Amino acid sequence: MNSNVRSEELDAVHEAIHAGEQTVHLYGEPGVGVNRFLDHVLEDLTDRSRMRGFAVRRGHTPDVVAQDLLAEARDAAGVVQSFKNQITGGNVGFGPVPFGAQLDDRSRHIKKLQNLTAGISNGNPLVLYLKDVHKLAPESPEQTRDFLRELSEGLGSAVHLVTTGRIPYEDAARSIKLGMYDSEETSSILQDAFGDISASRIEEIHSAIDGHPYYLELLIESSDTKPELEIRDDVYYHIEQQYLKSLSEREETFLRQTSPLIELDAEICANVLEDFTRSEVRQTLESLREKAVIRELGRSGESGLLVYDVHHLFREFLYERTENTGTLHRAAFQYYAHKAFAEQDTSQMAPLQGFAYNTFAGIHLERIHGENPSPTSLLRRSTNLDSVLGSV
Repeated sequence: MNSNVRSEELDAVHEAIHAGEQTVHLYGEPGVGVNRFLDHVLEDLTDRSRMRGFAVRRGHTPDVVAQDLLAEARDAAGVVQSFKNQITGGNVGFGPVPFGAQLDDRSRHIKKLQNLTAGISNGNPLVLYLKDVHKLAPESPEQTRDFLRELSEGLGSAVHLVTTGRIPYEDAARSIKLGMYDSEETSSILQDAFGDISASRIEEIHSAIDGHPYYLELLIESSDTKPELEIRDDVYYHIEQQYLKSLSEREETFLRQTSPLIELDAEICANVLEDFTRSEVRQTLESLREKAVIRELGRSGESGLLVYDVHHLFREFLYERTENTGTLHRAAFQYYAHKAFAEQDTSQMAPLQGFAYNTFAGIHLERIHGENPSPTSLLRRSTNLDSVLGSV
């Protein structure tokens, strides 16, 4: 990994393990590169740690994961400890059930993992890892977190558990969110790949892909001597595979119908969507946030609501496949125009106080009529709000 890329995050992981912190969780949205980042971490730890683990696949249950992780730990512990651990709690009678044939449920697997790892105190520490833990219970992130809590409680003190996924897990001793590359990281990667590349071209590329690690990787792989932004087919394939497969049909409908919106919050979504209740809007936003499909921007200064956005390439993909965008733009314009005028009526500082509402209303009006009015001209032309709304 380029030493100028994600150096702070890499240092944080090493610091956590060196300090004896038992659990580290890495997470981020699809394509942000959490698994690749973990590979770099494991590569750095090769000389001073034993490492065992695997990627969770769809259909994996917590029981199976616990059993497979126990097998990995036994492999790392060596033949003698592994054999002792396998017969502990087994059926050693001579009745109908043969020696060792008694099946473990999850609690027994985790108990055996605890017994095995409790004896690992000498030599290099053991690092157990699980990739893509969000696949354990795609519809219930809390169920996945419950399993991780149960699993981490069953580990010896000299064992570290490192997990990756799209869902946050704040109960980990160290939880690290990987985001998009900043402009300096993008510049460093492009200079490594193409050598002499202008600062203006770097900025153009960074803005076009929003610093998305996967899209930047695709761009480099699809270019010979200079980067060209011709990766749309690959990007769309990635979106279909990584974003849409993680969504329920209802969540996908929600995202398609809100694709004309620049920002998402519970109020604007409830006003634009006709077949989602306010309660369902809030629940869907939370579910999409948990799946790292939308990104939390903070709270609105005006409403106090949490505000989210969708990566612009994903939003573009959805927008191009949504049929009733005109109707959605009209609903969004009406919402922001009403907000702008309400702000103007109540504020002594208009139009500054309602600048964001004016700007968003203007964007949606442009998509309807092909115009781009300034916020002040929008207010000036729209003194009679009813007539303006009637014309759209």
